[in-house]
Amino acid sequence: MDSRLTELATQGSAIIHGEALEVLRRLPDGCAGLVYVDPPFNTGVRRRAVRTAVTADANGHRRGFAGRRYLASVQTGGGFEDARDDYLAWLRPRLAETRPLRAVPLPANAWWQDVDTPADVRRATTRLRRSLVKAEDGPVSRYL
Repeated sequence: MDSRLTELATQGSAIIHGEALEVLRRLPDGCAGLVYVDPPFNTGVRRRAVRTAVTADANGHRRGFAGRRYLASVQTGGGFEDARDDYLAWLRPRLAETRPLRAVPLPANAWWQDVDTPADVRRATTRLRRSLVKAEDGPVSRYL
């Protein structure tokens, strides 16, 4: 395994971009409590690569965290055909490689929320806030 993957795998949390099977085979066993692999869904449709680049700009058209303004530009690139006749044969080894990685126990009451839409963000925010409230908390923190 290369030194950068070793560093990422031992620092506690990391997001690693790459071809899943290649990366998963290079990670050490027992390095993760959660492995999130986001394979294509085999929709049968050509997928387009779209990337939004954001730059801080006081006059930007997009508002972000704490009211900061940004200019955003959309860049489109290549894509891929999201159709495989052998989808399960392609997916199976990628999923199998995640098993030896998951040896680090997750903390009690740990949860995962996939956040793809604004509604998902609202649900995840509500769930996170509720998970922080304890029975002995006063009224201020109970009603965040």
